[in-house]
Amino acid sequence: MTHPSENNLPYSFGNDLLFKALFSKRTALLKDLVAKTLRIDPEKIERFALSNTEMPPAELGKKYCRLDMSMSFSGHRINIEVQVESEEAYIDRTLFLWAQNVCGSINQAGKYSELPKTVVISILYFRLFDCLECHSNFVLKETERGEELSDKMSLHFFELPKLGTSEKLDGPLSRWLSLFSAETQEDLSKLESMEDPVINEAIDTYREITASEEFRELSRLRELARLDYNQGIYDAEKRGEKRGVEAERKVWQGERKVWQGELSQRDALLSQRDTMLSEKDAMLAQQNALIAELRARLGNAD
Repeated sequence: MTHPSENNLPYSFGNDLLFKALFSKRTALLKDLVAKTLRIDPEKIERFALSNTEMPPAELGKKYCRLDMSMSFSGHRINIEVQVESEEAYIDRTLFLWAQNVCGSINQAGKYSELPKTVVISILYFRLFDCLECHSNFVLKETERGEELSDKMSLHFFELPKLGTSEKLDGPLSRWLSLFSAETQEDLSKLESMEDPVINEAIDTYREITASEEFRELSRLRELARLDYNQGIYDAEKRGEKRGVEAERKVWQGERKVWQGELSQRDALLSQRDTMLSEKDAMLAQQNALIAELRARLGNAD
């Protein structure tokens, strides 16, 4: 949620609560979005079913929102998500998500040949790859020949900061991505002026949802949960730092005791050496006295 003003949108389309509410309320919009991202005809999607459409209180403190989907058109299984903040292990998490969907796609009575094409669609509010293209699609291919091993893995990434730099995006998909990038009322007005009925329905639904007291209360609770989460992380880090300082102090004390022991042992050895040298000096003095006495006697004898 951004700080509201007369011009800025009170909620971004990247807001995970809004994302879930919008597409759960208007599944036809989600169907159109998926069709546009995969460049297929929406009419080819024979069956469209969603899961994980609710946002229980326990979910409010999470960093991201994933909208699970089960779709059937030539055996596809699809997951779609929006990701606002960059994470170091985001690609690994995406691969794990894809693997989870593959593993859960065949029941005990199923066959390997029934493995569906599993697709992950990620709409990102940050740059992920070092390229100009807004859209990246990864599949399984042989590195030298470029021969595709299977068409049953597909990872689509749409990097919104690069929108407008790629010539590969068609009009309808560009409008969808521009809607996710919208930050001001002027951005919405510009999209509405294009008279795209699907996008206009999405904007109308956006205004309907964000005007509701229920959504605003959920957003308030979500923001509170995030603050609590961030405070918990901060407190844990401080406790860790304190424990680290205490551990370092104990290590230092232990090392100091070792050093003190070594110094005491060295001092004892030095003291023992000094005693031996003193005894040696006494013996030499006694020996010199005997020699002097002997010389004196010999002199008297002469």
